[in-house]
Amino acid sequence: MPEVGIVDVTWEELQPGMVIAEQHYLMTPEDIRNEAEAYEDYNPIYGDAEFAAKSDMGSMVTPFYLTLGEFVFPFRKAGKRISINTIYSKSVRESFKPILVGDLITKKFSVYEKTEKRDKKFITWLIEYTNQRGELCQKHIRTSYWVGTAQPLLKFKPSGEVVEG
Repeated sequence: MPEVGIVDVTWEELQPGMVIAEQHYLMTPEDIRNEAEAYEDYNPIYGDAEFAAKSDMGSMVTPFYLTLGEFVFPFRKAGKRISINTIYSKSVRESFKPILVGDLITKKFSVYEKTEKRDKKFITWLIEYTNQRGELCQKHIRTSYWVGTAQPLLKFKPSGEVVEG
């Protein structure tokens, strides 16, 4: 079975400014619709091209909570994994420019900061979304508690079913 994330990433090697992965997405109406439907948000600006064309935006736009698989997939695509458990702690998401149909979005996933409080470790990630003109559209700062307990290695059966290995 193919393994996902074959290189363990350790606390010690993660440093502020370290880029984990960069991914590129061409935003299609289907991508926008799927993202909104995942949150059961049926605002027509996200799913109805005719409605959106008549709006001030002139096009379908992505919801502010756009993820594009923002946390796990960048590690997988880079062939890495965090071999210990982390627990979501907090996040701040900011939107600066709308992401429209046809925009080529670059998502950069990097280490923002590492902190230790009361013998507990926290890692803060920075996920930035820029368009084809290099304009920052969205920023997500997400902090996780670095628990330190072992996480199982994931493997996939040919059917796509996940099994622990």
